[in-house]
Amino acid sequence: MALHLRSDLSHCQVDGKLVFLDVGKDHYFRLSEALERRFLAYLRDDCSAADTARLVDAGLLIVGEAPASSELKYSASPVRRSAMEQAQFVLRATVLERLDTVRTVTISQLALKTQPFAYVLSALEVERERRMVLIPASQQNRDDEAYIKATAAFLAARPYAPIETRCLVDSIALIRFLAKRRLPADLVFAVTGTPFSAHCWVQVGDLVLNETLGNTQAHTPIRVV
Repeated sequence: MALHLRSDLSHCQVDGKLVFLDVGKDHYFRLSEALERRFLAYLRDDCSAADTARLVDAGLLIVGEAPASSELKYSASPVRRSAMEQAQFVLRATVLERLDTVRTVTISQLALKTQPFAYVLSALEVERERRMVLIPASQQNRDDEAYIKATAAFLAARPYAPIETRCLVDSIALIRFLAKRRLPADLVFAVTGTPFSAHCWVQVGDLVLNETLGNTQAHTPIRVV
């Protein structure tokens, strides 16, 4: 059987070093120099059987068929625009949008506190895909204006939620907020090298919704949900 990277494991290269995100264990990590050399050789399809066995022993590779959708989870379109920096971005929210935002942020924080990280991400995908099925074919090609307007409403209402602002909670909540409005979006995890830091944001194509262009371009995507 073929060897492949675990489906809950993703990686990127930053400042010449590999960084991994283990969704199952909810943490980032780097490899020892020896393991990194072996893994890079594996990526080049130039890894000896003995070194491949060490990668399997380390839990990086598993035996079996790779998930058909695995390639979609590790890369994002390069960000070229920010919704927050568009001229039509106006922070304005109705009472109903405020209530919906507070509820969605609260539910998202509770999920992260009480459920495994991998389960939260899986549930987010299921919720988004379920709502996408309900989108009429005539409405499946929305323009940026709908995303920009909805994101502005969410961010305008966000201060009403008595929960500390965090990129993960807020990004998950924003995706749910958008999904209710039949606006599917991706959750992008990204990192910097030295010093190491992790960040995430919401993105549609080359448009980042809840972050500035400069800050996103300073990070390297490591996984997309």
